Amino acid sequence: MINSTYDRSGISLFAGSEYSEPVIAFTRHLDSIADSVFNMFIVMPDDRVFVRFPSTDEVFQFTPVSTGVEDTYEVALIQDQDLIFAVLSSPTEIRVRFDGSNGTADFTIDHDVILALAAGFGKTCLR
Repeated sequence: MINSTYDRSGISLFAGSEYSEPVIAFTRHLDSIADSVFNMFIVMPDDRVFVRFPSTDEVFQFTPVSTGVEDTYEVALIQDQDLIFAVLSSPTEIRVRFDGSNGTADFTIDHDVILALAAGFGKTCLR
């Protein structure tokens, strides 16, 4: 699920043989690969993802199980069922911060994206 055709930041959920529990993927749109904050090749020990719920001002910090950088986006995978439930039940948008070896970047996951993901996994949502 992405924010829009012009802002490809978004979230997705998946489960696979590689992970023992479901995984939530946070994706951040990049205008250029040079804007990425994560290392292109490996997860660095100090990489962090912060998720803030504006409705409660709670902030959660996670170490990603995996990160990736492509030409137009970077992604961080988090394995935490409590986070998945909190995201899917959020009454508002959420704010995400990627803190990597190349700096930090903040972005928003629109509430419409959260609602669409909660309503049906595996569907594409474009505004």
